Amino acid sequence: MPRTDGSDTDGSDTPLHGHSLDLDWMTWRSGTQSATARHTTPTVGVDDSPDAAPTAATIVVDDPTTRHAATTRSSSAPTIEPPGFAPTTIIPTTVSARPTLPPPSRQLGEGSHSAGLSSGVLMVIGALSTIAVLAVGVAAWGLASGAFRGWGLPDAANTAGDNSSSTTVSACATSPSMTPTGVAMTSAGLAVTVAVTASCSSGDVLSNSETQIVVSSPSLVLASGVFDLSSNPIAIPAGSTGRQVSMIYPTGSFFGLPGLVAGTGVSGMSVSVHDVGSPSAQQLPAESTPASVVSSRTYLPPGTDIGQTVAQSLRAQAESDRSEILSSSNNQWVAQLSSKQPGLVADGKTWTNEDILDEFASFYQRFSGTRLLWSDEWPVFSASGWWVTITSRTFPSPQDAVSWCAQQGFDRDHCLGKLISTTAEPAGTTAYLP
Repeated sequence: MPRTDGSDTDGSDTPLHGHSLDLDWMTWRSGTQSATARHTTPTVGVDDSPDAAPTAATIVVDDPTTRHAATTRSSSAPTIEPPGFAPTTIIPTTVSARPTLPPPSRQLGEGSHSAGLSSGVLMVIGALSTIAVLAVGVAAWGLASGAFRGWGLPDAANTAGDNSSSTTVSACATSPSMTPTGVAMTSAGLAVTVAVTASCSSGDVLSNSETQIVVSSPSLVLASGVFDLSSNPIAIPAGSTGRQVSMIYPTGSFFGLPGLVAGTGVSGMSVSVHDVGSPSAQQLPAESTPASVVSSRTYLPPGTDIGQTVAQSLRAQAESDRSEILSSSNNQWVAQLSSKQPGLVADGKTWTNEDILDEFASFYQRFSGTRLLWSDEWPVFSASGWWVTITSRTFPSPQDAVSWCAQQGFDRDHCLGKLISTTAEPAGTTAYLP
């Protein structure tokens, strides 16, 4: 049989000359062909489809004397064209040597290799396309879900310590430190701004339902109140900077008037914190923006003499305001808003020093500043022992002063024009509304 290398052997080294091969209905004999023949390239029909059944491949060679046909058998029964088919046209030609036919097995092998290579390339391309689609899908999912957030970034734990401490803070068993940084009288009350720093390295959470915070000078209580922090807890970040918190003490919960506060200065103030209620949170996101809280009710520390505290505060305010008047508004007209002394019965109650302080503070908040006088120090007053509240605003005439009183809605019993002077007598220093 023909070898795949194109030689005419039967698998051994012995040539096939002198042998004959029966191909069913025809006989082929080997031997040297003396006649010349024109070699025509054989045509091989191959079904490359994977489902095609094995068939016989027929090779037809034109020879001037003999038609040779060779058939390779398949593993299944061969399908061979029966005798009687139309004869092949014979074209005489001269050849110098017997042609060597490409073995069918090699032709089929080359065809199969080409088809297999094409199929392999298609499979590789398909696999790469599938991987690309999957990669795009996974990337889209990761971006949408945040699963890849932080990939490729430095580990925060390696650059800033424990990452949890930088994003959340936990409640500390020890009260925080509060350092006063500013005090101001506002429309809502006495605002004491403090820098709050946590006692624990993990920060702190202020969420107690009843937190007592007392602001004091070296000798007096300036403000004291109870703060309910349960509904709006305050996170205190870790570190020495802490967080700025403004504590508002409404009228009735502070005793230090602006004059006393100015004389003390924030450097001379101290703050104490005591939790007596229940906390509402143990952990919060860290936050450093300024916060503001308002006292819900007044709290007096044990041993506090409120009467003495208020009297000292009124005295300090009057001394501070006297200095202001002497330097800028002596011998000028103002509007007098009130004159009270402890034990006075007026407006349905008996007045105390606490009431006088609260009234002064309310006028101070309403008119953005008022002044307090002690009548004994000014000769324009005929009676002694009275706390007198006047406006910080001055007027060019008594008529302008009483006109302002009317514009503010006061009657003649609650507002009048008054000349403030360290030299004038009481007569001619008072103007009333009609």
